Amino acid sequence: MKKLPLQAVLPAQFDTISDIAHQCPLTGGRAVFIARGLYRTNGDAYFDDDSLCMSTGARHLLRQQAPTLEQVFVQPNPASDQIRVSFRSGTDESAQVQIFDLAGRLVFEATGIPSDGVLDLNLSAVKTGMYICQVSTAGRRYAPVKLSIFH
Repeated sequence: MKKLPLQAVLPAQFDTISDIAHQCPLTGGRAVFIARGLYRTNGDAYFDDDSLCMSTGARHLLRQQAPTLEQVFVQPNPASDQIRVSFRSGTDESAQVQIFDLAGRLVFEATGIPSDGVLDLNLSAVKTGMYICQVSTAGRRYAPVKLSIFH
């Protein structure tokens, strides 16, 4: 499996990604987790949310709301036209899959009821590039996944 180097991102873009990734997730929201996923493509990183949130006064909320993010698997990755998104889900629980470009713009969205925790998606309309795949259901939170698409 070929990894795309983060050097494909312009230095100014990487600086912005780094700034967002190093924010308190309670104040920066979903963008912080997406930025952390991008930031980690260049290696492992540790984010001390206690320290990051202390300055915002939201530290006490972090302990109460610390979500456990479940794993999502996307195959193949890199992909061309079709992907299979696998994750743990409840019976008859509708799931939403959103794909964002590196600027955080939504480029693809699909909703469906997974069969045995699997959704097969056609991404032929999505341009070649690097993306973040985010899965959500009513009852679970999932970690975002880096996705590369080549046509």
